[in-house]
Amino acid sequence: MAASYITTDSELLTNYISAELVSDNGHFVACTDTVGSPMFLRLTDKQSDGSGAVLQLIKKSSETKPWDVYDFTTLVPAAKGRQVQAFDLRQDASNRIFVSVAVVNGESSELLVLKPFTIKADDVLRGSNAKSLDCYESPSISGTIYALFMVSVSKRMC
Repeated sequence: MAASYITTDSELLTNYISAELVSDNGHFVACTDTVGSPMFLRLTDKQSDGSGAVLQLIKKSSETKPWDVYDFTTLVPAAKGRQVQAFDLRQDASNRIFVSVAVVNGESSELLVLKPFTIKADDVLRGSNAKSLDCYESPSISGTIYALFMVSVSKRMC
């Protein structure tokens, strides 16, 4: 029987960055911008100051920069300043993104269904010139919405 040998090699990685962009217990969904760069939409845990969870868009701006984190609700005027309860996201083959968001409306909830949109690599997502996303608003729904789930539907299914 021939002898077997196992060789190993290792290096110490010295230029690492410790980070946690997406919590392992929070809800997040991955998608891409129009050039295929990855993005994530995630709902954070409740904040340490007691305020509600934040819906964040995490996007890679370029290969040389770290990930950018945006408050997604600032892009949706109907959701701005409101506590997010749940969300879901789907993306089609043409990079159109479909998002639904449940927000607190006093003692009840409201469902916001965003009109399909795309995010280009050079879109402004922060500040006074930031992209603005339109949505349809549902009438108030009594109670709390804990989860949303959307499915892809083709024209043939309708």
